[in-house]
Amino acid sequence: MLGNRYLQPWIYQFWLSLISSRVIHVTTTPAIDVDNPGNLTLGGLFVLTEINEKSKCLDTISLDGLRSLLAMQFAVERINYDDTILPNITLGIKAVDTCFSRVPALEYTLKHFVLGKHKGKLSQYPIVGLIGPALSYEAVYISKVLGVFEIPIISYSASSYELNDKTHYPYFSRTIPSDLSQAQAMVELLQYFNWTYVSAVYTDDSYGVHGIKLLKSEAKKRGICFATEIQLPVIYNEATYREKIGQLANLNKNDVIALFCIGAAIMPMLNIMAGMIKNFDQIQLFGSEAMGNSWLLDNIAQIKTGFVYTRLISNHIPDYQNYLGSLSVQNINSNMAALIKLSYEQIMNCTFKNGTMNSEFKNMQRCNSSQTFGTALSPGYSFYVSDRVIDAVYVFARGLHQVLKATCPSLSNCEQTTKISGSLLLDTIRNSSFPSVDGRRVDIDSEGEVKGGYTFHFVIPGNKIGTWQNINIGSWLGRLKMNSSSISVLKSISVKTQCSEPCKDNKIKQRIPEKPVCCWTCVECPAGSIAINETTCYACGQGYLANEQTRKCIKIQKLFYSLDKRISKLLVIPPLVLSVLGIVCLLFTLCIFIKFNANPLVKASGRELCFLLLTGLLLSFLFPVVCICSPSCFKCLSQFILDSLPLTISLVPIAMKTNRVVRIFDPTRRITDQPSFARPLPQIILSILLISIQIVLLLALVIMQFPKEKIVYFSSTEVHLVCSTTQTQILFAHVYNLILIIICTYYGFRVRNTPSKFNEVKCIAFAMYTSCVMIVSFFVVFVVAATGSSNEILQQAIQSYRVVLLAMVILFCFFALKVYIVLFQRERIKTHQFSFNEESTAVCNSQADEVNVR
Repeated sequence: MLGNRYLQPWIYQFWLSLISSRVIHVTTTPAIDVDNPGNLTLGGLFVLTEINEKSKCLDTISLDGLRSLLAMQFAVERINYDDTILPNITLGIKAVDTCFSRVPALEYTLKHFVLGKHKGKLSQYPIVGLIGPALSYEAVYISKVLGVFEIPIISYSASSYELNDKTHYPYFSRTIPSDLSQAQAMVELLQYFNWTYVSAVYTDDSYGVHGIKLLKSEAKKRGICFATEIQLPVIYNEATYREKIGQLANLNKNDVIALFCIGAAIMPMLNIMAGMIKNFDQIQLFGSEAMGNSWLLDNIAQIKTGFVYTRLISNHIPDYQNYLGSLSVQNINSNMAALIKLSYEQIMNCTFKNGTMNSEFKNMQRCNSSQTFGTALSPGYSFYVSDRVIDAVYVFARGLHQVLKATCPSLSNCEQTTKISGSLLLDTIRNSSFPSVDGRRVDIDSEGEVKGGYTFHFVIPGNKIGTWQNINIGSWLGRLKMNSSSISVLKSISVKTQCSEPCKDNKIKQRIPEKPVCCWTCVECPAGSIAINETTCYACGQGYLANEQTRKCIKIQKLFYSLDKRISKLLVIPPLVLSVLGIVCLLFTLCIFIKFNANPLVKASGRELCFLLLTGLLLSFLFPVVCICSPSCFKCLSQFILDSLPLTISLVPIAMKTNRVVRIFDPTRRITDQPSFARPLPQIILSILLISIQIVLLLALVIMQFPKEKIVYFSSTEVHLVCSTTQTQILFAHVYNLILIIICTYYGFRVRNTPSKFNEVKCIAFAMYTSCVMIVSFFVVFVVAATGSSNEILQQAIQSYRVVLLAMVILFCFFALKVYIVLFQRERIKTHQFSFNEESTAVCNSQADEVNVR
């Protein structure tokens, strides 16, 4: 440790002379000194006098400090009467007043605790340990000095996180939690009320600086930031305070100010705030535990504004409260008589002085030394940390008991054999655990720290000046728990404060330069993106749609040419209706041809070629049905084939028919000559060969690029599932059909001068002319759709219309008149025997109104 191990004699003397020269000659008001030594003496540093706004000590006794001193006296007396702790050894007290100042505290520490008269023989110095001091900035200096002399310190009220650093403050321990716990508790309450944008005021001492640092660190984790941070000096200076607090002059209504200040700075600070801040009565104050001292509450009530403050959870010790209640001047230790008399006069508003000798006290009531006055101290019991003082005394007592027991088992005449080692006592104090006076467990860890909890209170000013109502609104023991019985109070203070509203509707935060992180503007995510968190937009990518409400990327359902309600009914339903109608008409025609198979007109039509023609038309009518199926390899292949092959199967019989008519009615042919390939079988064989050309062409196109399904991103919100067939493939697939149509049209034109009653020829010509017009029209529309739009569903609809309408025209032109005559005008048919010359040439004539077949 730091003591004799490092301090050689000359260094030791140098330290004493240096420290003494710095503090002994400081002019200060004489301190209140309580000296009641024992075999072992504990030092005590307490704030026993109050100060004014200028931080000057007054003659007024601080009742909170007095309670703490009395708590130490109470604990020492109990221990001295307890035979189980330090038997045969008397524990004494040597306590002084620090008056809220580090310089007097350090001076009195050296004077009384290091350099003072040494009456005990069990310790090297006048005291074996120090209880206190109350304030963190006092503890910082005193811990460093006493650490040099290996004197352990246990503070009951110094909570600064700076003192957690045991490399700098190795002999410092405490019975109060460090401000890390308080900062966590305060931040959780800020978050509960949604106070995410607050101002902070703190004092420039260890308590304030390190406290606000912890508060900011914990607040950052929970998205809370500070609009303004104001540091006030511990020693009051009106000009400085006004200059600093002026930064808060323009706070808005319901803004929150978090206070982490020592008690001495709070009252003057609030008085200036009340005069400088607009709507101060509507500003929400939130103070640390230093704001909960009873004397502060009595004065703060004059501010006429409610506030929230944190308070360390204190424990009710009935024996100590009874001890306070029984106090009188007569029954107190003589070493404390002067202090108790001053306190009695202050509390009871009387005097012990003789009024005849001093006119100042002439009209004052005489004090009764036998009257108890401790009941006046009891109401303030819960406002301070007297229980922590008692715990600290017991920690020392039990530690001393163990140290002495190890070297002097009988604890009798130990002065001759034992000197208390500060380092050994420190090791005994650390990691100690024992039951307190009220039955609680007191646990000090290896770093000399304890755990604890806090309560939150809302102070409401009363109707009369100096009166107030203190309402418990919640507590914190590792996590926040609000008091449901105070729900009406919670509602009155639960106005949220924030720099910027949370971003909604798929927007993200964008920091505002030169402002805290809690300030931002909300920026809309680009189209097709979602806000995955508060600061990042995520592009959903192709095939996904951004759902701004749920902030999720939803896979876009693929559209294809089907009966889906999202596809226009004008695209799908009409071709299907025509297809069904065409199939019905085709089947009806087929039934007529089968039933009237022997009818001369049916025979003359070339039944074999008609059946082949009907087969091609049937396949054409199936095309729209295939189109509505979901794209797949099989569907795309079928669609590609049915787009052109059925037309080939239909055009080849037509070409065969027109070719035969041209040859029959050729004026250069002799009537006795039989045309070649005029019989049904050769014509069927030739038709199959001609159809095979188209099949080979389609096979080549399929090999070059096999039709299969593919995804087309028509727009950022629309995805089409189509076949991969290209426009080039479609155009090449129809080259052969185009040649057949030209041939059929040419033959149709050639036979225009056939006998007027040769009905089939005129129907063929009309069908070909109509087909040419339709094909040209659809070709133009298809090319425009293919080049001017990527909507392949529209192109597929055009194909469906083309295929089914062309099939309907051919079916109607070729078979409608025949079916009508067979069903309703059979009397017009006059049957003659076919005659063939030796070349088997069939000849057809028409006479008058009859159809003659010869």
